[in-house]
Amino acid sequence: MSLSSIVGTSAPPVNEIGTQDTSEITPRQEFEGHTYWVTGAIHLPYGQRMMTCSLDGSLRSPLKIWDSKTGELIITLKGHTDPVNHLAWTLDGKTLISGSDDHSIRTWNTSTWTQIAVLQGHTNIVYAIAISPNNRILASASADNTTRLWNLDNSKPISSPLRRHGTGAVACVSFSADEKLLATGCDDQNTYTWDVHAIIRKAGLDDLLLGRDKKSVHIIVRDTFHNQEGTTVFLLYGLARGD
Repeated sequence: MSLSSIVGTSAPPVNEIGTQDTSEITPRQEFEGHTYWVTGAIHLPYGQRMMTCSLDGSLRSPLKIWDSKTGELIITLKGHTDPVNHLAWTLDGKTLISGSDDHSIRTWNTSTWTQIAVLQGHTNIVYAIAISPNNRILASASADNTTRLWNLDNSKPISSPLRRHGTGAVACVSFSADEKLLATGCDDQNTYTWDVHAIIRKAGLDDLLLGRDKKSVHIIVRDTFHNQEGTTVFLLYGLARGD
């Protein structure tokens, strides 16, 4: 079945993509407050909160929470002692995670905007972080030539660092949709994949392969829209799990 038959409309010809005149388009909102490069900007999964991080360093407050509709600065989060490189929200929007040049990863409660935990273990810059689709495992990539997996239930490492990256920093990390594999990209110009399930089971933490609610199926409605016939279409993100 084609995408057009699902949404009830036809896609435009390929040669029309990117041909719109954008010269008159202006930003909807401008957010001012950082004093150096902004390295990341993400929206809270639910609501109208936006988080930004910057290379302006923690002494000048690199983590800022904004109202995405008004542009108002809500709060500044302090804790990192060097620039922040990467941000991620958990799918339920309850936890923000940040990775920094200070070698640490920090988790934050998005209801109180207080720090939950500091994840320490890397010995160099944390370049990237990724949260597993089931919301329970964090992966981090670092300039120390390692990738680490963390248990988000208790903020502890799941295993020893994943080290066989060749040479150079690990610059990016990503889970597959079924979270069986982890992909890492490195300065040695190579990409590596890792068997996440094997690592979890070897650590005796099979419970982490279930959703946070410990049920066998975890489904999240990511978006809804109406087609031309007036039918409501749900875009689902589903993860099937065995008991």
